[in-house]
Amino acid sequence: MEEKSLTWETCLLLKQELERKGYKVVLSRAADEYKLLRDRSNFEGDLLLSIHFDNVKDKQSLPIRILYQSGVNHTMLEELNRKFAFSLGLRLQQNGLAASAPAINTKLAILRGAKIPALLLELDNINVIDKNVKPDFVNKLAHAIDQSFEY
Repeated sequence: MEEKSLTWETCLLLKQELERKGYKVVLSRAADEYKLLRDRSNFEGDLLLSIHFDNVKDKQSLPIRILYQSGVNHTMLEELNRKFAFSLGLRLQQNGLAASAPAINTKLAILRGAKIPALLLELDNINVIDKNVKPDFVNKLAHAIDQSFEY
């Protein structure tokens, strides 16, 4: 299974679940197409999530990693990134999903270029997922995202 196929499937399911909760969700792409990173982060809204899967050779499950930009410009946006990252980390755990502590990353263009709060999520090791992402996982992820807006 390719990372991009699993990511696309996850994003579509997550979009559907968040829209069911009343959110307006905009995907950075409409299909399997290449877009420059600066174009992927040029959105208006309440939150930008960049979703990925890790590719570790062994079949070891990994906790969800949350990366955010902070400490570079010391702006209100960076503080919002931090607050949302920690709120989401807590909510993921409360919803039964393994998540590591949020970490700062100042090198990712998708996070640097965002004009709204932005997080990068690495959801798991692609090598431990059978054929597709489980709906229960997406439901828990969507619920945690929804709860995180209460920070």
